[in-house]
This record gives sequence, C-alpha cells and structure tokens, in this order.
Amino acid sequence: MFSQLFQEERTIRSYREAPLARSRLEYLTHCAERGYAPTTLRMTAYWQMAVIRSLDLQEASTVTLAQIEAAADGWASGNVPSLSARKGPRTSRKPLVRVATQWLGFAGLIDSELVPSHAHADRVAQYAAYMRHERALAETTIAGRCRRAEEFLTRHCQRQDSLRTLSAADLDEAVARKAGPDGCSRVTLRAYQYDLRHFLRYSASQGWCDPQVAEAVRPAPAYQQESLPAGPGWQDVEQLLHQMDGEGPAHARARAVLLLCAVYGVRSGEIRRLRLADLDWQRETILFRRSKQAGQHLFPLQRSVGDAIIRYLRQGRPRRPRRPELFLTLRAPVRPLTRGAVYCIVSQHLRRLECPLRHWGPHALRHAHATRLLQQGFNMKEIGDCLGHRDPAATAVYAKVDLAGLRQVADFSLQGVLP
Repeated sequence: MFSQLFQEERTIRSYREAPLARSRLEYLTHCAERGYAPTTLRMTAYWQMAVIRSLDLQEASTVTLAQIEAAADGWASGNVPSLSARKGPRTSRKPLVRVATQWLGFAGLIDSELVPSHAHADRVAQYAAYMRHERALAETTIAGRCRRAEEFLTRHCQRQDSLRTLSAADLDEAVARKAGPDGCSRVTLRAYQYDLRHFLRYSASQGWCDPQVAEAVRPAPAYQQESLPAGPGWQDVEQLLHQMDGEGPAHARARAVLLLCAVYGVRSGEIRRLRLADLDWQRETILFRRSKQAGQHLFPLQRSVGDAIIRYLRQGRPRRPRRPELFLTLRAPVRPLTRGAVYCIVSQHLRRLECPLRHWGPHALRHAHATRLLQQGFNMKEIGDCLGHRDPAATAVYAKVDLAGLRQVADFSLQGVLP
C-alpha cells in the first residue's frame, strides 16, 4: 500500500518502519475498499504518522479521547515536531482528531469506558430484541420506537430507578412538552403517545415500572382518512422530469431516483434496498423488496427508467467499491444511501416546482403515482397491488381525489324511495 501511495524510497521506508505499521495498513486498505481517492489515502497516512508522534505511540496500547484532544492541541500549537520540513504552519487540529478517532477506533485502541452511553441503553436494547424476535416487526418500526423511547428516557428518566417512580403527571408533562416547545403535529403527537405506551407496557412486563402507568397514556384523537393525499399533480411531475437535463453524477443519480418514485410509486426504503442483481436487462424486469410484510414485486422495466439507470451506472455510480446496492453515495466513504439522503435528493428537486405541498419527500411522488393510476381508470384493487398494500383500507384514501367518481355516486334521485 505504501509503495502505491508514495514514490520516493526514503518516504516508503519511513512509513513502513514507523510503529503500528500493520494497523495503519489495515485501516488504509479499509479506506481504499470504501472508495477513498489516492490523494485522500496519502493524507490519511500522513495524519496517522502525526498521531503516532503526537501521542508517542510505540505499541498497540489504548488511548483516551482526552489524550487525543490534548495531542491535537499540542500539534496545532507546534509543540510536536513536524513530519516534513516542507510542511507549512499547523493551525488546524481537526484532521488529527478525525484520523485519530477513526483509525484508533477501527483498531480498537480507544478506551471504551470513556465513550458516553445511555443510562437505559441495556433496557432499550432488550426492548428492540423483543420487537425483533418476538413481534417480528420491521427494522424501521423498531428504530422509530427505540428512538422515541430514548427521547423520553433522556428527558424524563435520567436515572435507572426513575421508571419505577414514574407517575401519570410525569407522562402528562412529557406529552405537553412534545406538543408545545417541540411544535409537532397532532399526527406526530399521536404516534409518539402510541409508541410511548407500547414501551411502558413492555417495561411493566419486565417489572421496571408500575403496570398502571402505561394505561395513563391516552393518545390524541385522530380521524381516519381526514386528509387528502399530499402529492403534486402529474403535470407538475412531468414538468419536473422534463427539466432534469443537467450533467454530472448527482443529476444522473437524482433523475434515476425520481423516475423510480414517479413511475413505480415505491417507498424510500424500497429504493435504498434496490440491488444491481434486481435488474434483469434481458427480460427487462425490475424487482422491488417491499418495506412492509417483507414482500417482493416484479415489474416491467420502463424504457425511461432503464435509460436513466444506465446513465447513472456510467456517469454517477462509483466503480471502485464492490457494493451490491444500486444507489451509493458519490463521495467516500462510499456506502448505500440513507433515508435522509433519498429525502434530500427528492425534496431538492420538488421544491423547484413552487407548488404548495405539505410533504416534499419520496412519498409525495408515491401519492402522485397513485392518483394518476386512479385517473386512468384503474380500480382500487389494482392500485393497491401496484403500491404493495395488503389492506384495502390503505388504498381507500385515494377515492377522495376521484371527483368524477364521487359525482357519479352522488348523482342519483331519491324519488320513489322516500315516502
């Protein structure tokens, strides 16, 4: 690795003979596999040597975060000799802290006792295992419930014995704080209360709190199908796709993502789970793994979608890391897209429409796709199958946007029926 990054034999020899050579090489190889550029790898190797000098590392011994911070201060102030006479003045400590924490953390050389942990981390982990193994819930559901449980515990139960003394007044205060300063909507507040009650019921079954406390959580009222699907009109979607003629990797990836959302109405997780092997170019099919119920749906590969994906594979997708996922980050470390990344890609382009929308993420295009199918004459069963709905009630919300069908339902005479 050192001979690939550097040319001068003296430089290569100095990097090979320095302490922790094997550990440094393993981390550099790890970075190369994640798509780091050669320039970045050379700078990482340089900062590894700076970490060794600053911390005076001679063998694989653990260090603390406080020692790394102190070493960075000494490096930035010039108290540690430079690695090369050609290096200019050192005014930044951030690169040394970043490389030290990432490299030494990768090697397991950071004292784990000083890493802050949640006071109820073990209980939240048990709660997650219960939902995963006994309830067989989706990972997104488990992550959301654990996140809300940790939020409640961090704010209102700092000590481990706080759950045992929890009262209904404490729960009212937590809900009031969620609705007041946080400013969340009624639907979000209702979800928070449901998840909080679910966690408290599990806590009561484990003997962590009073069984009556969970029943004191009364979710806020919400009315089924009280709102309309929040999506743009199909003409706006066509205008958006027509305007996406930019160049570069980011535009190629964004066009492929938006076409998948608009043409197939898939969820964000179904885009993130899409793999190269899910595209059958000979049979012209594409396979989606549904976010709910662990189902799989095979669709014909539309020509426009296929062309956009091919363009992304040629111009935008990093080629160095061997990852099975289709959509990856453009910068190192190369990894699959997160939920927030997909939302940013879609919302960034949706906001250019300048049309009033309540939601700007991939789900807005999913609503637009379902509304278009309804306008083309597809029935609710066909639309539900296309969207991956198991419950017909989940598709019934789109009946409210079919104004022509609603007029036909209301256009009848009561003559001869009523006395």
